[in-house]
Amino acid sequence: IEDYSDDMLLAMAGDDALRVQARAALNSVTASRKKAIKKLCDTLVQGNLVMPLVILIAQQLEPVLYQEDSSNLKLMGHKYDTCASVLTQFLEFLSLQLPVQEFASQHLIPLIEMTERFHIDP
Repeated sequence: IEDYSDDMLLAMAGDDALRVQARAALNSVTASRKKAIKKLCDTLVQGNLVMPLVILIAQQLEPVLYQEDSSNLKLMGHKYDTCASVLTQFLEFLSLQLPVQEFASQHLIPLIEMTERFHIDP
């Protein structure tokens, strides 16, 4: 993150369309970053950490809404938005690094199991 310009950080904090444009600008990834990205992805896959991380991040959405002090709605909304943004960024990272067929067949669990077993709202 320290290599990002202030403009890039502002773009990543914007809405979905702005984030997509910002990520497109980041496609000129250096060789060292490519190596680190590959290593992270390999570690997540080999350690079977892909879905556990998705589940854990998704499960944090509900406690933010129901276990937080509801007197400060602005803070609660900010926490929820941040958690949802992290989940979106992680899923986008996975979609860029893993082939769709591999992700669907080896890492994705059925939606019904996610809702019943892990109590994640669809």
